[in-house]
Amino acid sequence: MKDVIIFDTNGIRNTGFNEFLGNREILRQLLPDADFLIPELALDEVKRQKKIEFEKVKRELLSNQLVKVFSPDLSSIKSTDIDTYIAQMQDKEQYSFEVIPCVHGELVDQFRLMAILNEAPFNKGSDKGFKDACIYISILNFLPTLKDRSVYMWSNDDLLKEAFEKHENVTVINSIETYHQKSVRFMMDEYFYGILTTEIGEPVTDDNIVNSWKNFDDNWVIDILVNEKTYLVEIDSREIVAVTEEDSMEATVNELINTANFATTHVKVTKLLPLTNFLSKNNISKLKKASKNNYQFKGAIGYGDVEEFLQELSK
Repeated sequence: MKDVIIFDTNGIRNTGFNEFLGNREILRQLLPDADFLIPELALDEVKRQKKIEFEKVKRELLSNQLVKVFSPDLSSIKSTDIDTYIAQMQDKEQYSFEVIPCVHGELVDQFRLMAILNEAPFNKGSDKGFKDACIYISILNFLPTLKDRSVYMWSNDDLLKEAFEKHENVTVINSIETYHQKSVRFMMDEYFYGILTTEIGEPVTDDNIVNSWKNFDDNWVIDILVNEKTYLVEIDSREIVAVTEEDSMEATVNELINTANFATTHVKVTKLLPLTNFLSKNNISKLKKASKNNYQFKGAIGYGDVEEFLQELSK
């Protein structure tokens, strides 16, 4: 399964009139490994920038002394509806992308429009972060639809980066190099598939990779489905650390988080205890929170198995 890369405005900025999206060489390099998502507000901003540039170039052209002297036929330029032309550019865009819809509400929509147009009280040339805040909330609202995907946010914005650092299921990148460093896909070549095939005893290809995440040791865990069997593989620097056949870990985590009695707590802890190195950082965080907030879980603290489990989670 391909990664998902979400672009902010700067990642796709292009004020020209030949292509809709910018950074085309980067898009070309990313295309084999990732699907592209763009927040609706970022698209609106790109369109606004194109429209401003068109009007600027049009004014300069019509006021040019040579144009006034030689009077070339500029009727097609004068009659062009720039909004329609930009919409046609988007429709013809070579690189396909999915749009992340904006969060909506009467006041949010009003503020969003004012920010895009830089209307008072927003400063000219500055929205004081409101557009980025809308993009951020829209992405968070959309993330549940991407729960089985590796998600990256392409942005050079320090504040957006700071905001997304709170969310372990989104990794911020700003170059091809950082993407290659952070994506598990770049460990996956014929050589490594051969290692996985030998370890599991079943042929493994890119089609068998269901999901991947980082554990508490910052090692990659790969979820592999082969012939209706699910394998979890922990990897450190392209070396296999551990392998287990396990198809219900996520369900067991959720059952423990929502445990309604001590018996269930002990059963689920016993099942998860040998799997702690395969848990994602997000699951570990949720389990720790549940151990403090769920009475049935919290009440079992002090028993040997539960104490050992929580100690493993805190390493």
